[in-house]
Amino acid sequence: MIIVHPAIRECFLKCFNDGHNNPNLRPTAREWLEALRTGNDNLTICGRVGSHYYSITFGNCYWCDRFANLGVDIFPGVVKAKPSVVEESTSQPQVISKAPVQKTKSQVSQPAISKPQSQFTQNQTTQKVI
Repeated sequence: MIIVHPAIRECFLKCFNDGHNNPNLRPTAREWLEALRTGNDNLTICGRVGSHYYSITFGNCYWCDRFANLGVDIFPGVVKAKPSVVEESTSQPQVISKAPVQKTKSQVSQPAISKPQSQFTQNQTTQKVI
């Protein structure tokens, strides 16, 4: 009972303790609905396992505690990496282009073979070394 939101706990106790012998003391459907909405609105997702949700009023993930104690996770999911281990890159990718290579006299006199050029060098002009 300590893991659920206090509004849900209150309805539960009124229904099954107070209302056990006196049905007039049980919460109405509207009271249950409001308690469940409040409880739902106060759920938070576990920072360790993405499929674990728990009440903020409890303070920590009951499902992780339960798994640690019993070795059984009834809501298994992917364990998230700790933020201190994963680092995002803040640098931008850089395009590195090659500088034009100067040719020797023997290379200049050889016939040139036409090859398709990449988009990075397509518009560059080549210089002859004399």
